[in-house]
Amino acid sequence: MATTHELLGQVQVVFVDSSFNGVFRQHLAQRYGIRVEKSAYVLVTKTNVCIHAWRWIVERTFAWLSAHRRLAKEYDRTMRHANA
Repeated sequence: MATTHELLGQVQVVFVDSSFNGVFRQHLAQRYGIRVEKSAYVLVTKTNVCIHAWRWIVERTFAWLSAHRRLAKEYDRTMRHANA
């Protein structure tokens, strides 16, 4: 099994929202050399809602991925159903 450092080897920047504190940022920087940045707010003028630009991209990507049957965990409850 790969270690965390091997899995994070290509990661250089992690975007987070304002709920992450300095401990998380310090841990990633000291242990893995990863820079942590808070994503900036973007004002959507049509609805007057503030959203995080990067957060929207991630949430939208997961929504697209979950639309596919094999990527959605809710459909295959047993191995028999998965093999069907």
